[in-house]
Amino acid sequence: MRDFRTVDTTYGQKQEIVSPVYVYPPDTINHGQATVNGSATLRAANGKRQRIIIFNLGGDILYVGSTGLTPATAFPIPGGEKQEFKTTSAILVTSVASLDVRFIEELLGPDA
Repeated sequence: MRDFRTVDTTYGQKQEIVSPVYVYPPDTINHGQATVNGSATLRAANGKRQRIIIFNLGGDILYVGSTGLTPATAFPIPGGEKQEFKTTSAILVTSVASLDVRFIEELLGPDA
């Protein structure tokens, strides 16, 4: 969005700023918890997502990926570890054991 501002000069005249000042909408932070036992969709695809941090509070490995997710093809997050992803895609997870998983994500825009 373009937002032009005016500035008072030392001579009392008004001067328009010719370069645009971009005003960005505020970000929204979502967070949540899931118990993962097998395969699940942790978060749906969202074009406004800037990043998501996934924290595996369980004692076994959490596997993160997208379509066709298997432990052999996914990104592993060991128990007690966290990982940040910059993606708008759906976040799919799978595990062999029941795991407590937390996430926090940043979405761009006030109504994200």
